[in-house]
Order: sequence, then C-alpha cells, then structure tokens
Amino acid sequence: MKFDKFDKQLMSQYRIQVQCPQPPTKPYLDPDEEDSAVIRLFADQLEQYAADKKKYLIELSEYRKKEAEKYAQFKKDAIKEAGLTGHPKADKAFELAYKDAHSEGLVAVWNRFDDLADLLR
Repeated sequence: MKFDKFDKQLMSQYRIQVQCPQPPTKPYLDPDEEDSAVIRLFADQLEQYAADKKKYLIELSEYRKKEAEKYAQFKKDAIKEAGLTGHPKADKAFELAYKDAHSEGLVAVWNRFDDLADLLR
C-alpha cells in the first residue's frame, strides 16, 4: 500500500463508517412534584432510561472495539509504509505522531509520523 500524503480517500478505509452512539437522556423529576401520575410516568421513563443506557453501553463498547481495530491497522500500515517494520522505536514514533496530530485527522498523523520516521531511518 502506498500512502499519498494528501490522499483522503485512502485514509477513509481507516475510519469507522458508523457514528459514535449517543447516550440516552436521563429523565428529570421536579423535586416539588406531588402528582402521583407524573411520578409514575417518571418511574416508567426511568426504567426505559435504564434499558436504553444498557443498550448504549453495549453499542459504545462495539464502537470502541471497531475504533481500536482501525487504529491498529492504520498503525501497522503506516509503520510498514515508512519502512520501519521491526524498528525498536517505530511504535514510540507513531504514538508521538498520533498524540501530536490526531485531532487534525489521519493524513496529519501520517505526515507527522513520516517526518519522525526520517529521523529513524
């Protein structure tokens, strides 16, 4: 695989194709509420919230697992492309590049890692 520093389409293979799950909204009950029908409704909403939260945590766990797999594949491919497979400092250089540039996207991570890789070759 040949990385192009500006090839965003290539980098898309390392992105998760689904959105991160959103947490459910916890219901609220006014502490001064005295109407029993409203309190029962709140109890029902709270039960639904508990079920939704459980589902959310499962979906979040699956999302994080996919995210970790994509990260590991990107790291492996980047190290290979940089010609640093087996180099004792390759992992550390990649971690530094990721830490410095991940907020700007994978292309920025690759560019930063490529710059650091020059020091290791």
